[in-house]
Amino acid sequence: AEIVDSMSQKTQLLNQLAYLVNQPIQSIQPLTNNLQNLDKSATIQTALKSREDILVLKQMLKIDQEETKLAKSKLFPTIGLSAAIKRKGDSLALNGDGHSNADQSFVAASLSWNLFNGFSNKHTIEATRYKTLADKMMLNDYKNRITTELNNAFLQLNATKAKLKSAQMEQKAANEYYKLTKGRFENQLASADELSRSIADLAATKAK
Repeated sequence: AEIVDSMSQKTQLLNQLAYLVNQPIQSIQPLTNNLQNLDKSATIQTALKSREDILVLKQMLKIDQEETKLAKSKLFPTIGLSAAIKRKGDSLALNGDGHSNADQSFVAASLSWNLFNGFSNKHTIEATRYKTLADKMMLNDYKNRITTELNNAFLQLNATKAKLKSAQMEQKAANEYYKLTKGRFENQLASADELSRSIADLAATKAK
């Protein structure tokens, strides 16, 4: 039952890892000694710069800034400019056809400015500013959460390293005791029961 439960947990972790990297994963290689020299500060900085969720939130902030600029632009007047060159006539000098002006060229400009729109523009600008502020707070909160998770992960890693060192020393002690008991058994100074217990203890420390 314990083996089945452990295999189930392993499969769940592999599924979670496959979800995070967006590709199927059936197995992973054993961890190397690189974890011994893993730099916490560099790892956190890499996560804050390169994680996809952080990049998405930063892009949302850029969109908010552009929306604020767009909202502010509505406060300015709208200017339209048009021009045309039109000459017509019945001679080489294009001096008219006797009915209309010979030169129909023109330049025109229009200026429109909404003096009052029920404070719609003002409220729109305020809304975009509040949205930008909310997204900034969300980004900062997300960064703090990532930093906290990684700090906790390093604490857990250090605790696991300490457990590993303790288990290694325990295995070393069990191995020495096994050798001692085996020597005593060969000299008929220890019973078979003592020897079997020392073998079992050594196997247990190896498994741990």
